[in-house]
Amino acid sequence: MPPEPPPLWKKVFDAAEKLAAPRLEAAVRTERFADTTSALTKLQLRARESANQRSQQAMHNWNMPTATDVSRLREQVTSLERTVRELSKQIDGLQRTLALQTTVADTSARPRKAVQAKTATQHPKPTNGTNRNGSRAQSGRSRPARQT
Repeated sequence: MPPEPPPLWKKVFDAAEKLAAPRLEAAVRTERFADTTSALTKLQLRARESANQRSQQAMHNWNMPTATDVSRLREQVTSLERTVRELSKQIDGLQRTLALQTTVADTSARPRKAVQAKTATQHPKPTNGTNRNGSRAQSGRSRPARQT
């Protein structure tokens, strides 16, 4: 199957381009074209700056933030988020250090508990509600005196 011929608009465009291309390429390579393009670019930049200044002034007059204000605030929020992340990491590190120190302190306190446990096994508590001396065991709270 042979390829389809190009549409009519494409044929017209290609023919116009063949006629105009050499003249346009010659014009683009001139110093006058470069100067004109440069002047138009500068003019466009000045017009854009002027419009931005007027827009910013109007926004400030209406007490509304400009794009520059929003950009500045975005940078500040980003900086604050970075600072909060760093502080969170520092807090996590301090919590881990504290947990390790607590674990080490608990581990070093265990032998004392073992010694206390041995002492308790050497002098077993009586199960009849009395202490080692044979008197009644007292809980940590005081009882009110009985009235007769």
